[in-house]
Amino acid sequence: MEQSPATILITDTFGRIQYANRRFEALSGWSRDEIAGRTPKFLQSGEVPEATYADLRATLERGDVWRGVLRNLDREGGSHWIDSTILPLRAEDGTIHSYLGIGEDITEKRQARERVARAQKIEAVGLLAGGIAHDFNNILTSILGSAHLAALDAEPGSDLAEEVEQIDIAARRAQALVRQLLGFARREPGTPEPTDLCAAISEAGRLMRAAIPPTTRIEGARECTPVSVLADPTHLHQILMNLTANAAEAIGDAAGHIRIAARALDDMPDGLPARAGGWVELVVEDDGPGMSEDSAARIFDAFYTTKPLGKGTGLGLSVVQGLVEDMGGRITVETAPGRGTLFRLLLPGAAAETRQESAAPVPERGHESLMIVDDQTEVAATLRRGLMRMGYQVEAYTSPRIALERFEKAPGRHSLLISDVVMPEMNGIEMARAMRALRPDLPVILCTGFNPTGIALPGEPTEVLAKPLDLVELARHVRRMLDARRAA
Repeated sequence: MEQSPATILITDTFGRIQYANRRFEALSGWSRDEIAGRTPKFLQSGEVPEATYADLRATLERGDVWRGVLRNLDREGGSHWIDSTILPLRAEDGTIHSYLGIGEDITEKRQARERVARAQKIEAVGLLAGGIAHDFNNILTSILGSAHLAALDAEPGSDLAEEVEQIDIAARRAQALVRQLLGFARREPGTPEPTDLCAAISEAGRLMRAAIPPTTRIEGARECTPVSVLADPTHLHQILMNLTANAAEAIGDAAGHIRIAARALDDMPDGLPARAGGWVELVVEDDGPGMSEDSAARIFDAFYTTKPLGKGTGLGLSVVQGLVEDMGGRITVETAPGRGTLFRLLLPGAAAETRQESAAPVPERGHESLMIVDDQTEVAATLRRGLMRMGYQVEAYTSPRIALERFEKAPGRHSLLISDVVMPEMNGIEMARAMRALRPDLPVILCTGFNPTGIALPGEPTEVLAKPLDLVELARHVRRMLDARRAA
């Protein structure tokens, strides 16, 4: 018993400990002298249902053997999982005089299973995200496009203009949500570029103000000292939106403040490499209820959430940590119950000599003939209306085969093709290749919710835009490609 690799406890019929072997002492941290005469209740972690202990007691009282898994505390406050067998020890006359408990430490095995289960959950999220992204981004393209057109007709400062702005804000928050899901599932590396952190803070604050109670104030955007970071703009936006939303949900309906601050660091942070652009500190702080030490230790775990059922996915902070680490930065949390929560991020700064000046705005209007192909009627119609408002002549089709037949009759009729990628019967890439076979110099813009890479078409360069499409951004790409074709 002393040499057994399993933990062994013997108690009397009242549950008082009479013996513990060496393995029990090593695993729990308690010496046998310290626990002699005590009941094993001090080992209970509080994470095992009371019904399990009730079943254990009832089984032993019947004189039967009980088998199950318990999570026990150690002396330092940690815990471990024990696969336990507890059986009665009988005298020669059959009466029970004590109980013998044998346990195997399965903590590592259980953690391995949990990692596998977590990986399977992440895989499931990836499949779900890929499945819904196309349809959901089509819906958002229609919403954003229609909101843009409505904004053109609304009187500035009117109630209608404000309502249209709220539609646009809500749609862009939904867009960020889809990107967050795809980013978590795929963990695709971003494209770092010098990005104005203060502008990103201002944009995140503007989007969040429409979604949080008026009792919660977001501070810091106006006081932000201009500073640039080397980051993918979309990823930086996701980080700010996630942290701000998390802070707002922590405060809830109570009155509270969210403070966002950024500054370039003069000193080199410990544990991070020296770099020409230096490092930038971003702080997102709230005066909400804060978190316990245990919650703070698990806050970046995927699918872990302190929110009630149905109020959180447990993905937000895991996404944030992944994006920050992809940038080469670091994120830490400072919190305590009743003292709020502060997230501190160290992000790579953009050296002054590498900052890019904003390009001159590209004119959006034109008169050329364009062809739009998208199997979603509402998307094709929205893009057609928007581009026609900018002066273009536009033909829109929902069938790629009909569009190809139309193109074959007059290959020189249209100046540019805008097409969805995923469509029934024939995808956009196949259709564009067939058109390029007839006219190699045809400019092509492919639109998709899946962000494929490595698309190659013969002839002129091809641009790939991610859905949901912004009409203004789309018009800039159209104008730039047409002007480049004309200059050639």
